Amino acid sequence: MALKLIFSRKGSDTSYGKRASLVAADGAMLSVPIPEDGFAHGITYESIRGLPAGLSGLAHLDPDLRQQALPRQPGWRPSFGQCDGALTHLLHQGVGVGDLFLFYGWFKGAFLPMRGSHVIWGWMQVGEMHWPEADVLPDWLTYHPHAAPALKHHSRNVIFSAADRLTWPGVEGLPGAGVFDHYNASLRLSAGERMSQWSVPSFLIPADDHSVTMSRHRRRHFCDLGDGTARLSTTSPGQEYVIDISRVPQAWPWALSKLPFSRAGV
Repeated sequence: MALKLIFSRKGSDTSYGKRASLVAADGAMLSVPIPEDGFAHGITYESIRGLPAGLSGLAHLDPDLRQQALPRQPGWRPSFGQCDGALTHLLHQGVGVGDLFLFYGWFKGAFLPMRGSHVIWGWMQVGEMHWPEADVLPDWLTYHPHAAPALKHHSRNVIFSAADRLTWPGVEGLPGAGVFDHYNASLRLSAGERMSQWSVPSFLIPADDHSVTMSRHRRRHFCDLGDGTARLSTTSPGQEYVIDISRVPQAWPWALSKLPFSRAGV
């Protein structure tokens, strides 16, 4: 099976929530969920443990990666829901069980430019896919916003739940999902002051205009800097960018080098 690496933009941003998640002076960081848009089962910002004080209203806690964030039912595991066009994109890319999501978002604060940067804050390897319209969901998952009535009977709606342990080369045996609770420079994707411009290896530049190494991007989105790196102007809108590791095998060692698991508290 061809494994996929998915960069997934999640957390409060300039469009939804309109506030950045923060990196504190000691490097501590925690992604702030976007506000709820009518799907939640009454999850409020105040009920989510660990968030900054002063947040109020309903929160769309998705992805939900921290066990301590809420009281849990037996059997709970981290999960992430997707629907509509964003889900269609993932399915067209062949994303499924075994693939690895790297969640990133807009962070400001210590070590970052004034306008902020895209920073990787969590990960999840897919262990199972739940279709709320057709499946009987386990009790521990019925709280999820994508299991709420507004989405439950939606035909293009999936909840991914995490594998018990990571099984990707180089990271075997670690939890199947989690968060990086302290900033590390390797987690930063943005290059310079423009958040949407990333520094990536030049091997990600497609060979021609008909080739794709990262979904939603063509050769014109890359600028070869001549030193083994390239500047990538990320597309918008676009919640997920997918790399097929079987087609770009160098992408996995690069991604692994960005993940400071030894500092992630796992």
